[in-house]
Amino acid sequence: SLAAAELFASAAGVPVRASMMELHNDVLVDLLAPSSGLGHSPASPGASERALEVRGGSAGAVATIEGAVEISTSSARALLSVVRGGLARRQVAATVVNATSSRSHLIVVFRAGVGQITLVDLAGLERVKRSGAQGAVLREAQTINRSLQSLGDVVDALRRGSPHVPVRNSRLARLLAGFLGGAAKTAVLVCVAPDASTRDEAVAALCFAERVRRIPAAAGSDA
Repeated sequence: SLAAAELFASAAGVPVRASMMELHNDVLVDLLAPSSGLGHSPASPGASERALEVRGGSAGAVATIEGAVEISTSSARALLSVVRGGLARRQVAATVVNATSSRSHLIVVFRAGVGQITLVDLAGLERVKRSGAQGAVLREAQTINRSLQSLGDVVDALRRGSPHVPVRNSRLARLLAGFLGGAAKTAVLVCVAPDASTRDEAVAALCFAERVRRIPAAAGSDA
C-alpha cells in the first residue's frame, strides 16, 4: 500500500492506468479481461481466455502488447484492488515443495501520463526431481525453465556486446529484452528462502541477477 501511495504522489494528480498479464505455457493471457474465468483449472487457462499478441521486442526496443485491458484508477486503494483481482487469477498449483507454486511469469504495467513502470515476477527455475511435478504441472515446469534459459541467453549476449541477441527464442525474451540496457532503468530483486534445501535455486537466482547487473548501460540501445 505504501508503494501504491508513493506512485500516486509521484503521478501528481494524473490517473494511474494498470494492466496485468501472465505468461503461462508461453501464452500471454490478460488477467484483467472480463472473459478471464475465475476458478479455471490451475493446469491451463480457461477456454474463454484469448492470447494477447506481442509485437516487436528487441534489445533496446520494448515490445508492444496488443489488446491488453487497461484500467484507470484514481487512488492507491483502487489500484491495489485491481492488482489483487489480477493476482487471484494467476495460475498456481501444488508441488511437493510448494503448495501454491506460481506456474507462470507475471507482468504488471503501470502508466501515468507518458511514464511507465513495468513489474515482472519471474517464476523460479524448477528442479523437477525435487518438485515432483507430473502431467500438466510438469509441462508448465519445462516451459518455465526453457523460457528462463532463453532470457539468460539474451542477458549473456547483451553482457558480451554480441551483435546478435536471440530475442526470438521465447516470448519472455521478447517481452523483457527491451528493458535490459538501452534507455531503460532496471532493478532486479531476488527472493531467497532461508532454507538449505533451496540453496541451488538461491545461488542460481543470485547469479542471474549478477549477470543482469553486468550488462553495460548502453547495451542494445538504438541511439
